[in-house]
Amino acid sequence: MFIVDFFKTMSAVKKANNFVKEHENTINTVKGLIAKAQNAVTWLENHKAAIEIKIAKVKEDIAKLKGFINK
Repeated sequence: MFIVDFFKTMSAVKKANNFVKEHENTINTVKGLIAKAQNAVTWLENHKAAIEIKIAKVKEDIAKLKGFINK
């Protein structure tokens, strides 16, 4: 009986360790995604003025193209 219980215990410990490892990878993946999202937000905030200028220029170009089409 002792040997069977020992192997059952070892199997349970192995499964528990695998479960923890799987979730550690998931947590690390989520942490990495959060860091990338924070970097992207920071970059966008730092370049907000330049982005807004480019958007305004594109809107002007669209308005000009619409003007050409309507003539």
